[in-house]
Amino acid sequence: MIDLNQLYYFAKIVEHGGISEASKHLRVPKSKLSRHLAALEEELGVRLIHRTTRHFSVTDIGQTYYAHCQSMLDKAEIAQASIMEAQAKPRGLIRITCPITLLHLSVEEMITSFLKNNPEVDMIVDATNRRIDLVHEGIDIALRVSTPPFKDSEYVMKRLSMRQQLLVASPDLIEEIGVINHPKDLFRYPSMVHSQYRDRNQWELLDNHNVSTLIPFTPKFMTTDLSLLKKAAVNGIGAVKLPAMIIQEELAAGQLVQLLPNWRFEDEVVHAVYPSRRGVIPAVRSFLDHLENEFTELDKNQH
Repeated sequence: MIDLNQLYYFAKIVEHGGISEASKHLRVPKSKLSRHLAALEEELGVRLIHRTTRHFSVTDIGQTYYAHCQSMLDKAEIAQASIMEAQAKPRGLIRITCPITLLHLSVEEMITSFLKNNPEVDMIVDATNRRIDLVHEGIDIALRVSTPPFKDSEYVMKRLSMRQQLLVASPDLIEEIGVINHPKDLFRYPSMVHSQYRDRNQWELLDNHNVSTLIPFTPKFMTTDLSLLKKAAVNGIGAVKLPAMIIQEELAAGQLVQLLPNWRFEDEVVHAVYPSRRGVIPAVRSFLDHLENEFTELDKNQH
């Protein structure tokens, strides 16, 4: 079996252009490097390096072998770095962004518990519904809620949770306009929408066979605030699609009623995006893991 030390020394000899230079950088005697190189060539049965007192050159087979050795060394360094990263204590500054409603409903508790358990971590949280360029604005993690297709292909995405959407209206508005049984009758209702979706003023509803129906509409009311949309719906301003988790009390109290209960929207995905898998500091990695665990527990408790 090949001695891995021999592969390492061979790669370093090639990298530094000779035994003498490799000896200086590694602080290993030239005689030791020569012995390892000779033993490796004998084991392989090929000449890897042509060497004299004045000349050094790598053979063709030596170049091929070096490429494989270097690849192995690179992977070994990555493996070791991943262990060191996992063992490193989270510290330093994390910059995140989060939609306002998601922050207040779920994420604020997750943030405070993480900071309490990681006193050497500092955090800046931008509570905003604005879509942010992570790299340009120096953001480590952006929490987002959306349905496929996602617009974050240039970033790494980590799914955290699924969020059911319901189409609701107030009982007074339903009494005024009437009960409807098919999406095509939604034109009778004034509509409201979150401003994030102003570029796609249509509802896509799925029946029990997952056949979709697209219903275009012109919104009577738009806002970036889900709480305001909920209040407007309770006050009978119009029909609106809202996350089920923020209207449980209103549904239970009869302040809101689900329209078209035999139809459904595609679930939204709560996800975290970050610029790259490489070079992620331990604090960011730890917070991503914390979010994943907390959302998993939250989903268990809600079902």
